[in-house]
Amino acid sequence: MVAGIEIRLLHILAEALNFHLTIMNPSDGRKWGQPMENGTWTGMTGDLTRRKAHMAVANYFIHIHILEVVDMTVAYDMEFGCFITPLPEPLPQWVALIYPFSLPVWLVTLLLLGVGTVLLHITSLLSHHIIPSQDNTASASSPSLTHNVFYATGIFFGVGMPWLIQDLLRINKHGAKSTSDINLNKRYEVLRVGNADRLIRKRKDPNENEFKFVASLEEVYVTSQI
Repeated sequence: MVAGIEIRLLHILAEALNFHLTIMNPSDGRKWGQPMENGTWTGMTGDLTRRKAHMAVANYFIHIHILEVVDMTVAYDMEFGCFITPLPEPLPQWVALIYPFSLPVWLVTLLLLGVGTVLLHITSLLSHHIIPSQDNTASASSPSLTHNVFYATGIFFGVGMPWLIQDLLRINKHGAKSTSDINLNKRYEVLRVGNADRLIRKRKDPNENEFKFVASLEEVYVTSQI
């Protein structure tokens, strides 16, 4: 049984123009056909030149030599050629975290992370000396740079600081899978100072010392199941 897009198109034309369609293979079995030394053609092209067929349909390509003996319609299909290569080797697991993004994206991200960490540390140092503690004196312990580095990195990855290292190891364990597909189980979320401010202001008689104490905290961790 002969089938294909060209055969379907011929049946549509036969129905629309009301003519009888008879499909046959090339008389000499040479498919598309090739030119001979005496100027004749074999295959379907030869059947057309010898008037054995009215039309030939196949995966024909417009060629100058064929146009010398037959006529062609406009192109109705286009094919794309390509080379093939063996499948690439699987990527190592250590690139699972960095592979989803390009090098410029990571460079800009690390630059902004470094600048943001420095600004966060400067802000915490200023707040340490400007905002008094509950007893109206400066806090005894100054914020550490290590704490601010982990805090900024936790904000970047969207996780709480106590579980930052575990989440990084969990991402690496998933191999080359995109980090966007990894569901990180956040066990802690940060209660911002602004949220604490709103909670205290909802009280009818907010305690000023209590408000100053909560405002001096950098973050308050509350347990949650997400």
